[in-house]
Amino acid sequence: MKKNKMMSKKGIYATVSLLSLLALTACGNKTSDTSSKKESTSITKPAKSSEKISSSDSSGKKAQASSQVKEGMDLEQIKAGNYAGLQGEWYELGHGRNYIPGKSGTNYKPGGNDVLTITNDTISASGMSVSGRTLTDDNGEHSLKFSESDGILKATLQDASKVAVNWSVTFYPKGSTTAFSNDGSTNDQNVIVVWTSNNQYTQIFAQAGAKTATDKPEADTKTATSGVDLNQIMNNNFASLVGTWKNPNTGETIVVTDKVEHRPADVPDHLGPVGAVLDTPVREGHQDVFIPIRIENGHLLLTESNYGVVLGGHPFILVPAGVKLSDADDSDENKDRLISGGGQAGYKESAYYKVN
Repeated sequence: MKKNKMMSKKGIYATVSLLSLLALTACGNKTSDTSSKKESTSITKPAKSSEKISSSDSSGKKAQASSQVKEGMDLEQIKAGNYAGLQGEWYELGHGRNYIPGKSGTNYKPGGNDVLTITNDTISASGMSVSGRTLTDDNGEHSLKFSESDGILKATLQDASKVAVNWSVTFYPKGSTTAFSNDGSTNDQNVIVVWTSNNQYTQIFAQAGAKTATDKPEADTKTATSGVDLNQIMNNNFASLVGTWKNPNTGETIVVTDKVEHRPADVPDHLGPVGAVLDTPVREGHQDVFIPIRIENGHLLLTESNYGVVLGGHPFILVPAGVKLSDADDSDENKDRLISGGGQAGYKESAYYKVN
C-alpha cells in the first residue's frame, strides 16, 4: 500500500510556506537612525497582509485571553513573566539570517540545531534568556514590554532605541495565525519566534507536547517490547523502520521502503545526509524520505522531506513501545508508533502503527 495522503496536513508543518511567508527586516547595527533598529515583522496572510503586531485595545481583551488559554498559551500569564504553561518539548521548525553571499534579505532554512528551553519563569534560546520580564544577552539586562494584537503576543526591549543589538520574542498560540501555511489554515501548534537584529537571525520553534515524569531518559532508546532501534536509525540503518505504518482512525498508510537515498551534492546541507525512501509519488525527480534529526527523551524526531523540493518537510515523532510522550498522549503506548506533526492535532488521531 502507498501512503494515501502526502504532506497535506494543514498548519505550520508546511515549512516551505513557513519560511517563505515570514519576512523579518531590521537593522543589525547601531546608527543615528534609531528607528531602523527596531524589528518590523510583516507576515503574509490571505488577508490583512499589511498588519503589524501592535498593542491591542482593552476592549475584547478578556475574551481574547480566554480563547488563547484554551488553545494552549495563557498570554496574561506570559505578560506577567510566568512561563509555566509553555513548558514542554519545543523543536526548531526553521531558522533564518541575512548576509548570505549572493543572496539578499533574510534567508530561511527548515529545521536547525537551536534549542528552546522553558521553565516556570525563564525562556532560553541561542544568544539570550528571558527571566520574568527581563531579557539578558551579551550586552546585559533589558526590561521587556509586551504588545498584543489578534491573539498574538510580542515582547520587545524597552530600551530598543538605545541598544546595539535588538531582540523580540513573539508568541503565536495554536489557531492564532495563517502566517505559517499556504492554504489559509491556522497554525495547529503553539509557535514561538525569537528574533535578533544581529544578522536578522530568527529562530522558529513549535511545541510538540508537555514533558512528564513518564518520559524516558535519552539513553533508554529501545524497550523490551519495541521493534524499533532509535540509535540504529540515527546512524542511518533504517531496517527497524521499514514496513507499512497505518493510522487506524483515517486508514492512511505510510510505507517505508528498504531503499535509502543520499543527499545530492547540489542540495544544501540543512537536510540530513541520508533518508529512508518512502513509497510516494515522485516529485522533482525524487520520492519523499524520512530523515532522522535527533533522539530526545526516549523518542526520535524525524522529518518527512524531499531532496528535490529542498525547502519542505513535515515533522514526525517515532515513539517506541513503552514510551509515553506526555500525560496527554492517548495513543497506544504498548505499540511502536509514528506521531504526525508532534501530536498537536491529538496524539491518538495522529498515530500511525506498524502493521507489517
